[in-house]
Amino acid sequence: MKYRRQSLPLLLDRISLSPALLLVLTIVTTLHLGGCASTKEAAVPFTPTIIEPSKTVIYVYRESRFVGAVNKAEIFINNQYAGQLINGSYCTFVTDPGPIEIKALEKIPEIMILRSMLSKLAGKQPLFEFTAEPDRDYFLEFNVAGYKVKEVLEDKAVVKMGGLQPAKFSPDQIAIGGDAQE
Repeated sequence: MKYRRQSLPLLLDRISLSPALLLVLTIVTTLHLGGCASTKEAAVPFTPTIIEPSKTVIYVYRESRFVGAVNKAEIFINNQYAGQLINGSYCTFVTDPGPIEIKALEKIPEIMILRSMLSKLAGKQPLFEFTAEPDRDYFLEFNVAGYKVKEVLEDKAVVKMGGLQPAKFSPDQIAIGGDAQE
């Protein structure tokens, strides 16, 4: 017995669905796909951190984007763990004025170790370097595509950070040099 390949329209013509069954399938499909929709929390206005005048505040934020949404990045400032940036989040880091180095590593531990080793071997530079001044806030935008960091003017950054969530700290806070941070 040979089977003949049939095109989809011919096959659908032979299937008859009762209106009740069609209604049930439509409802089930709608409910199932509705569960895939994400719910957005109400936008919370961003409020800067108040600190003593001799300190510097560095905000590193990541806008909510579709591309690279599932990627996570561990942010390090001067080799100290600052936070885990997920899609639509920011981290705050209070430090003394002076030279600042921003580094980011992918969350997967094996990749973190490999990247750290490769960075040392290749002499790779940090993503962003600058000299921080006292009593000043710095707003840095992190882009997961290419792991790029750029400074953004405060008025624009505050608007962009309005609906973002504070970064989460992962339990395995690994320093760039391999030392665990307390």
